[in-house]
Amino acid sequence: MYLILSGGTAVIAVTLPFVHTVKGLFIVWIAISFTFFGGHFAVFPTVCAKIFGPVTGGKVYPIVFFAFSVTNIIGVVLSKTLISSEGDATDQYHIIFWVEGVLACLAFVIALFLSTDRVAKKHKTEDVRTTLNGKEESF
Repeated sequence: MYLILSGGTAVIAVTLPFVHTVKGLFIVWIAISFTFFGGHFAVFPTVCAKIFGPVTGGKVYPIVFFAFSVTNIIGVVLSKTLISSEGDATDQYHIIFWVEGVLACLAFVIALFLSTDRVAKKHKTEDVRTTLNGKEESF
């Protein structure tokens, strides 16, 4: 699922500068972009639990959640730095989307090579066992 989110974000970010002239398509692109952004919030708790185990993953997720705030601040500072007050602002914002697209591609490549089994063994995580209705189940 994360591969779909990061790959989709990369495609949307890189192609957004080309569709901004078509109003209807631009609105669809922005809606898809927001959907991918929200999808990260839905997927990351599961990804953290799968990589670090259910106990440690619950402790790691708040750090990941906090990272969204930090990256948003960095994004605003980066956009203010890269975009000058002179010239056409529309053309200048294209570089921001290219940077976002490259970072999303990087996340996609990292996710491709990330083996959750290997990471779990490195961190020595184990399945948490619980009893539901007298039956032991693992997560």
